[in-house]
Amino acid sequence: MHPFSQLEPTLSRNEPRIYLDHAATTPMRPEAVAAVMEGMARWANPSSPHAEGRAARAALEDARRRIAQALDWPHHVILTSGASESASLALRGRPGIGVAAVEHDAVLRAADRPVMLDVDAGGIVSPLRTPALASSPSRSFRAKSRNTSQAQVSRLRSRRTGSARP
Repeated sequence: MHPFSQLEPTLSRNEPRIYLDHAATTPMRPEAVAAVMEGMARWANPSSPHAEGRAARAALEDARRRIAQALDWPHHVILTSGASESASLALRGRPGIGVAAVEHDAVLRAADRPVMLDVDAGGIVSPLRTPALASSPSRSFRAKSRNTSQAQVSRLRSRRTGSARP
């Protein structure tokens, strides 16, 4: 039995259903569900010095290592509670970041005075419709913040439109 089967809606008719709201959430792979359940069994605070805390810390660091390895990422992996917290962590206090017009509301709320980037009919950032992109010789957005860093927020794949950036 699936661990969350009790949360599945009951149907008034006995008809097969097709779930089409993947823009809101996507079912987890069975391997991911198993990993989450295993992690939830480690209820101790990973910052505590007792044996249970040290075991939880070891599991957390092992998860970071495995994620970094799977993504071929040589840097520290930061785990957050979700996309909204991640966007806030990455974007707060950085004014003038280019944000695709079809980005999630959490990104738009986290960005400080975002520069909206137009998209084409397929939901892809369009250099021809966005002056900041069209005027750049490399056709990449260049927005300078207080500390002269540059950033653009644009998903590789949109769950809303199904489009994929080239």
